[in-house]
Amino acid sequence: MNDKYDISKSFKLSSRNIEKVSYLVEEKNFKTDSEAVRFCVDLVVNLSKKGLLTKAVHELIEDID
Repeated sequence: MNDKYDISKSFKLSSRNIEKVSYLVEEKNFKTDSEAVRFCVDLVVNLSKKGLLTKAVHELIEDID
C-alpha cells in the first residue's frame, strides 16, 4: 500500500520562474503548469538516483557563455 503524503499544493515562484514554467508548458505541450513541474521534479530525482545530476549540471554550466 502506498501512503499518500499531505503536502502543500502551492508554493511561491518568482516571476522569472513562472515565465520558465510557462515556456516549458508551451514548448513541450504540457496540459498544465503542474504537469510541467512534476516532470521537472521527476527528471531531477531520476538523474540524482542514477548519479547523473552533478554531471548534467556541470555540462550545462560549461555551455553557458
